[in-house]
Amino acid sequence: MEFPYVISRADLGLVPISTWGDSVGPDAVRCARQSDGKVVVVGSTDYYENNGDFALTRLNFDGSLDTTFGTNGVVTTNFFGQNDVATSVVIQPDGKIVAAGYAQHAPQKGYDFALVRYHIDGSLDRSFGQEGKVTTDFFINE
Repeated sequence: MEFPYVISRADLGLVPISTWGDSVGPDAVRCARQSDGKVVVVGSTDYYENNGDFALTRLNFDGSLDTTFGTNGVVTTNFFGQNDVATSVVIQPDGKIVAAGYAQHAPQKGYDFALVRYHIDGSLDRSFGQEGKVTTDFFINE
């Protein structure tokens, strides 16, 4: 069973997005509009069941999936093989995309603050942090 995401725009109504997975738990959390009017949506692929990853998708101005972004419109990023959730996104003036959230090291352990920077096409910006990713360990429940 697939659980679609829904984005609301006043001029388009509700736009379904069903690209990140087909099991319980995927979440679309935040979105940001690029200078060209496209919208980047972030969240997690499948947080509750299958150790979700950061997930991004991009919509064209008309609400359709932008298949030129990532792989057929979707980008996922794994940190430690556990639950990873993007909770915020910003578009830099140069068009690069920065997603922030948290990443878990191991089951029943605490989460680290996590950042990822992507190029406009959705590929990792490997000049940022370590191979495009930065994490900060807060030593909670270690």
